[in-house]
Amino acid sequence: MYFKFVKPIEICLPTGGKAYYVPICEVLLNLFQKNDLYNCIKQEKHYISQFQGQDILYHYRNAEIGRQHPTLKKKDNCLLLQLYSDDLGVVNPLMGRSSTHKLTTFYFSIDDLPARHKSSLNTVHLLLLCTRNDFEDQRNRRILFRKLSEDLKHLENNGLILPGDVNPTYFTISTLCADNLAGMLRFNTLTHELGGFTCAFNYGYCCRYCLTNHRDMKTRYNETQVLIRTTTSHDLQVKQVRNVPGDKKIYGINEESILSILPSFHPVISLPPDIMHDILEGVMPKLTACLLHTIVSSRLCSAAQLCRRINKYTYGVNDKQNRPPPFKEKDILDERVP
Repeated sequence: MYFKFVKPIEICLPTGGKAYYVPICEVLLNLFQKNDLYNCIKQEKHYISQFQGQDILYHYRNAEIGRQHPTLKKKDNCLLLQLYSDDLGVVNPLMGRSSTHKLTTFYFSIDDLPARHKSSLNTVHLLLLCTRNDFEDQRNRRILFRKLSEDLKHLENNGLILPGDVNPTYFTISTLCADNLAGMLRFNTLTHELGGFTCAFNYGYCCRYCLTNHRDMKTRYNETQVLIRTTTSHDLQVKQVRNVPGDKKIYGINEESILSILPSFHPVISLPPDIMHDILEGVMPKLTACLLHTIVSSRLCSAAQLCRRINKYTYGVNDKQNRPPPFKEKDILDERVP
């Protein structure tokens, strides 16, 4: 998907650094110059509407939170934008936390695109870019999101006249996904940081979905056993923390979310779990390591045989460049996936 270049806006930060913002309104206008994209989205919206009132969760719009979205309730001709944030190293994408070249990035995609297009990099667009060190300063974050907030308010209130249309089309945020896994390794998650929640996971009320103490997390698995966070209760708790900072530990809230300046955003309902980091890079490697260890400990297969079979596996054309490092017997015995 190619369109004309949109020049980023340079933002000077209070700490002396610089950040860059790609005007979202200009990007959207360029995108919708392609008639096939617009027609594709219209068809998908019509298809999504067929599941309204059914017990099928096909899209965000079909969910309870989607049906209660303030902008979607008021305006029929509205498209959803999904934001995504992650850290990366410009020298090595997998380099550690101590990297001096680490960047924090924000992207957006149109949430009403058909699923077959959502995994394509052509449909993901850069929005904000700054160094990680600059982003960690609260003053910088407020300036960074100020321009984005202004544009999103314009998209919600005034919309854009898209090619071939007479009436405006409005845009609003559905969700913001961010990296949880990297944050867990440093006892701090980008998601919790953006939501204003506590960034420590070894004590206190560290869940952003419910008020469960860390010591009870391994024994409570049902929502009926815990107190679920709501937008109303969260707003009251933020006010309490603002007035009495010592109550932060009681609620697991450090501050008001820096993203609260964005229209239609609320940290309780707009920060869903990130499936890729939580499952594919979080739970699945752990389960795989436990499974391999069980196979060996049950004497179904020796560690040497297992490593030999895994290392000799023939990968397809698309996976050859990303094959994992060789398995060692010690990895299986230590219950880890290299």
